[in-house]
Amino acid sequence: MEAGVSWTSIWASVLTLRCLRTTGRFSAFGFEIGLSAHNLHFSLCWSRLGGQTIRLPFLVCPASHAALKARTALLWSAMVPFATLAAFELLRQRSRVAAARRREARWLATVQQRQAEADEVTFLLADNMQTRQAAERGGLVIQSAKYGVKATALAESRRSHSRGHSIAWGGEEVADVTVAVAALVGDGRLCIPAGLEKSNLLGFWDPAPALEEVLHVRYTYQGVEGVVEVSGDEELGLPPGQ
Repeated sequence: MEAGVSWTSIWASVLTLRCLRTTGRFSAFGFEIGLSAHNLHFSLCWSRLGGQTIRLPFLVCPASHAALKARTALLWSAMVPFATLAAFELLRQRSRVAAARRREARWLATVQQRQAEADEVTFLLADNMQTRQAAERGGLVIQSAKYGVKATALAESRRSHSRGHSIAWGGEEVADVTVAVAALVGDGRLCIPAGLEKSNLLGFWDPAPALEEVLHVRYTYQGVEGVVEVSGDEELGLPPGQ
């Protein structure tokens, strides 16, 4: 909102009240109310670069009626444009909220579909993975694997004593990928190369597409338990150092 004093070509001062809404990078559109000794007018305004302005004026109260109707006219000429602008902004806000809800619904549907697909793959692989893991006999055995979002606030206050990894997870935004990770073990080794999107791996699903997930793996190798955690598209190699 802007207020100012200007002069016409006959040097009559005009008090203006302007309400503009940005419609582009350098332009704005809105309403203006002008009050002078001769009349009261309402204008549609388009402004560009802060100094170039085009006005479409409408006479609200001419000089012959100014003394009798100035207050009423000023009230309505101020309320109508601002109420119109407020109603327009309310409709825009509701439209944005509705669009955000539709996007969220589509996002939830996609996540649920990926989860169902991953659960089906896990079910098909489970029996075979148990047999393969049992055959390792002191080799690399995946005890558990989680893929999801860490709860940042809890992660600062609760730390695992095993290699300093946080054990605080973000509620439901965690996928159990134990079977999927175990299925990647071959010849006693596990390797997920750098740059690979882990949510695209067989048996994985992305519990929170808008956030960065971490892969937390608890394993045993030659009877010794260990924990490893990688984030984003970092490489994961087990056993460590090989």
